Amino acid sequence: MTADEALNKITMAFEKYYTVNRDSVPSPFVAEAEFRSHNEKYVLVKSAQIGSIDSNEFAYFSIQKNLDFFLASELAKFAWEEGLKKVVPSNGHKNSDIALIVIADSFSEGFKKQAKKIRHSKSYKFGFYGYSNFRFAAVSLSDGTVAANFYGRDLKKMFIKNGIIQK
Repeated sequence: MTADEALNKITMAFEKYYTVNRDSVPSPFVAEAEFRSHNEKYVLVKSAQIGSIDSNEFAYFSIQKNLDFFLASELAKFAWEEGLKKVVPSNGHKNSDIALIVIADSFSEGFKKQAKKIRHSKSYKFGFYGYSNFRFAAVSLSDGTVAANFYGRDLKKMFIKNGIIQK
């Protein structure tokens, strides 16, 4: 499977819930996806609102030949900064997570262990205005391995479910 075929499968999976953009994407990325959810709680009528909750996720996709820790860290830093530009912390803001998914032909030696160290998080006004966490996952098409940080572990299931790697 080529990297472009894998990207198409992943973005098609994201299109079920996310708004996927492949046209005007920041430079090192080939696609981005955006998910926004807004819920309101009220009593009897909408004017008697108890509270509202906003939850967002911004995902960025990249294709690389050989992925090492330095390149992954730079991509993660850029994705984190791009995602934070879209965050609007407010009273009803719960979370705005940022994800980076990298499709690589291969990993450098020891990268799978080093990928766990790629992490970012931020709280807004001591958590009263929500928080942001960073999810990272990378797949090596040559040997079918996945490297991820703590929050990106569940993305491995997405690679398996969409036929990018075998179980």
